[in-house]
Amino acid sequence: MGQDNDLHVYYPNNLAAFVSLLVHVHGVGFPSHWISNFLSNILTNTLISDVSPYLGPLPIPISERNRRVAQRKVNLQPWHADLENILAVSYDAFPFPISLPESFARSHHDIISFSVRAPMNVYKCTDEREVTGLHDPVLALLFFKPSDQHSADTLAKNIDGLLEGRVKNSDKVQILTVVDEVDVYKGVIRWKMSRARAQKMKDEGWVMAPYSFDKRESGVYFSSCI
Repeated sequence: MGQDNDLHVYYPNNLAAFVSLLVHVHGVGFPSHWISNFLSNILTNTLISDVSPYLGPLPIPISERNRRVAQRKVNLQPWHADLENILAVSYDAFPFPISLPESFARSHHDIISFSVRAPMNVYKCTDEREVTGLHDPVLALLFFKPSDQHSADTLAKNIDGLLEGRVKNSDKVQILTVVDEVDVYKGVIRWKMSRARAQKMKDEGWVMAPYSFDKRESGVYFSSCI
């Protein structure tokens, strides 16, 4: 391996890493009820935080760990589909109790695979290294109901606005950080989602578009219907 690869450290790029961290802190002594309450606040979208998103270039500087803002409620609903997938497929393995919202899938049997054709000409650049990231997997999937406020480009540039509750109708936006496959040359994008959630999106006319979370920009010229 070359020197660059030897020194390369992957950035935690999806919510699976966050859930793994919760399991880890339980293993080193954090009490189960504390972790359960913390996760419950996320799943009920009632979390209060004094940490704000980092919007600069990667990697995140060490100084960010000490940066704080005034406490406020953050909006985590747009990440619920992603958490639903992760929690449903691993629910029985968690070492602490989890109280899932009524609308969440409760079994891996409720999570199914989806795919959409995405030929090379829909991407804003045709170099796979630029689309998917030269070293890091930096693509996430935006699902949203199109409107004057919601387009792939505007949402990709305003993920922090979603978190801070500044984006109207944010209940019509979901972000999947765990993506099964984005293959530019085969022309396919694959992901997983609960059957019920996907059907609701289809009935309401939602669309999907990949975006690069490091550059905060959409990777395609137009969004695909679900």
